[in-house]
Amino acid sequence: MSIAGLLFSFVPILLYQLGAPEALAWRCSSAALAVHWIVDTVRSRRAFASLPHDDRPQVARGMMAVLAPAWVAILSLLVGNAAGAVYAGESAPVLVALVWMVAMSAYQFAALLRVLQQRTAAG
Repeated sequence: MSIAGLLFSFVPILLYQLGAPEALAWRCSSAALAVHWIVDTVRSRRAFASLPHDDRPQVARGMMAVLAPAWVAILSLLVGNAAGAVYAGESAPVLVALVWMVAMSAYQFAALLRVLQQRTAAG
């Protein structure tokens, strides 16, 4: 996710440098991020479901109560920006999505360290 965030941060710059108007560059960036989020979520859920039950990482219900609505809200901002409905091709939805991706990467890294610590302590 962190690498995807890094790569997607260059999309509006690249589009703008290729001559796209600023608003179009942000709208296209929002669309690309929205598509990526949807595809990545479907892929991740399938991979998670294919794991044996004991190997599935546990996420606290309270954390999911925060993550899921925030994901939907940010995705809605991206789609709205891409369509020109919520924002008129502005940077804010893209920047919020990129910050979210960095935050989720940090959360996933911390979760990985926690799992490794538990397995080391148990083994």
